[in-house]
Amino acid sequence: RPPHRPPGAALVMAFFARQRMHGMAPRQRGGAAIEMILIFPILLLLLYTAVSYAILFWAYQGLNGMTSELAGQIIRQEWYEEDSGSHTLDIDEINLALAALRDNATGPAATAGWCSGSPSISSDGDIDRLSVCLVAEESLLPQISLLGVKLPHETSVSVTATLRVPQ
Repeated sequence: RPPHRPPGAALVMAFFARQRMHGMAPRQRGGAAIEMILIFPILLLLLYTAVSYAILFWAYQGLNGMTSELAGQIIRQEWYEEDSGSHTLDIDEINLALAALRDNATGPAATAGWCSGSPSISSDGDIDRLSVCLVAEESLLPQISLLGVKLPHETSVSVTATLRVPQ
């Protein structure tokens, strides 16, 4: 005759048998949840890093193309004049070209503006150089905090293109 078991013992034995079958030791039922809670902030930080790098790269690439195109237009269209050794830029034409480039741009490049002192032509001996600098100053990334620590974020991206002025 089988030994006497209390009522519900078969249910308890089935529960522990199922745990052993799935590789879980008894009394370890919440371990996976605790591990996930501990690992989740690190995973969130890695995701934030990847997305923020992608956004900054996108903004930089857009500004880089816009800046080099604008510098090329200034040289090709000759929107400058040489007066007694110094150069004068036709700012009205340059601003119209920048507005046209902004209209065709997407993302942060659509908000590009001038850096201070840009555009300018500088002379280095016999070589004259045109420098064009554009900046996107809108907040590119949201300010978030992870476990009470504010993560760094970029508020602007600037790109400078320098071309030699033909003699």
